[in-house]
Amino acid sequence: MNDLQIEYFLAAAENLSFTKTANEKFVSQPAVSKQISALEAELEVELFVRGYKSTKLTDAGRMYFDYLSNHVHQLETLKKCIREDSNSVILTLRIGCGSGWTLTDILPGIVDCLKKRHGNICVLLENCAFNNIVAAVNEHEFDVGLTLGSDVVKMSTLDVCHLTEVPRVIVYSANHPLAQKENLQPVDFKNEYFLTPQVQRLAYLTDLVNSFCEPYHFTPKIQAVRNVESLMNSVVNGLGVAIVDYWTYQTIQDHCCCVALDSVHTISAVWRKNSTNPLIQDFLQELKSVLNHVE
Repeated sequence: MNDLQIEYFLAAAENLSFTKTANEKFVSQPAVSKQISALEAELEVELFVRGYKSTKLTDAGRMYFDYLSNHVHQLETLKKCIREDSNSVILTLRIGCGSGWTLTDILPGIVDCLKKRHGNICVLLENCAFNNIVAAVNEHEFDVGLTLGSDVVKMSTLDVCHLTEVPRVIVYSANHPLAQKENLQPVDFKNEYFLTPQVQRLAYLTDLVNSFCEPYHFTPKIQAVRNVESLMNSVVNGLGVAIVDYWTYQTIQDHCCCVALDSVHTISAVWRKNSTNPLIQDFLQELKSVLNHVE
């Protein structure tokens, strides 16, 4: 995707009109449609439901709107910080976290504490596939990464710490027929398709989901999808169920229900051993404090 596609998509999502967006951008309506269609082709989802007299976002469109709006906001925040303090050193903390996590209940308070301690700082948050976070930290793309413990690969250049444990849950659409049933148990989903992201790791993820279901004496039917965003969009629309951590469930809880499993996901933090960024240790200290309080 490119900046023009993002710009037109965000404007069209706010206006719910390609014509109004074209007028705002001083371009033709087909030019807006072309860029958004190219973006949909790249993401392999429909972002809008196009009607004769109306346009509205799909569930996937709303997810991408939230993510891309946050991305643009973070970028503008960084630009503003640099412009306002061009003659001073600005401490920046780049946080990478797993796809599907927003950290909205955790991060704002931590950032406030860091600002009080260090003054003018810039904190950037970016989502990334869980299995890519460790490598991204090692390659200096992030200062600190938050990921599932099962996806942490130990490297001599990195430090790792256990942060907390969150329940594993089966998530399903609020419109699913089982949503009307009381006292649901994991085995009630034995005939459902269990969705997993990241097709390239299908064998590993299939074994993982099987191990989660084994205590309930059934073997799940596995269906792979492209990524976590596709998984959540499919679950919201009743096209399958999925086993996720509770942090991921919180991002779709307005549209979904969940059943807890008798197991947990470990959440870990990774950072480079030789990093001199003072925000890393302060961030981890505040994060541990918040998570301990939540527990």
